[in-house]
Amino acid sequence: MGKKFLQLIALLLVTVAVHAQSTTASLVGFVKDANNRGLEGATVEAVHEPSGTKYKTTSTAEGRFVLTGLRVGGPYTLKSSYVGFGTQTQGDVTLALGEPTRFDFALAEANNQL
Repeated sequence: MGKKFLQLIALLLVTVAVHAQSTTASLVGFVKDANNRGLEGATVEAVHEPSGTKYKTTSTAEGRFVLTGLRVGGPYTLKSSYVGFGTQTQGDVTLALGEPTRFDFALAEANNQL
């Protein structure tokens, strides 16, 4: 077999492998307060409603979060919470194959009235 034929086969195998790697969805975004400051350590949860599968993470120092390896489609219910702040929930979210879905949370401070 010729060298060019072997190179073509190798290229095809690499192309198939790259496409086969993307079988899940991801969710990215920020959790911020009313002053647009990131909230470090906020909990972010995505629930795939048909299966009940839950995915959780916490936000970074900048308030950024990333959830990977999620089931494609939906619907999902997204929720974020942070100590001293309220909870924000968003339902009916659909995630696409191999393309990060962006969702940002804006949490309001909880009223600490007794």
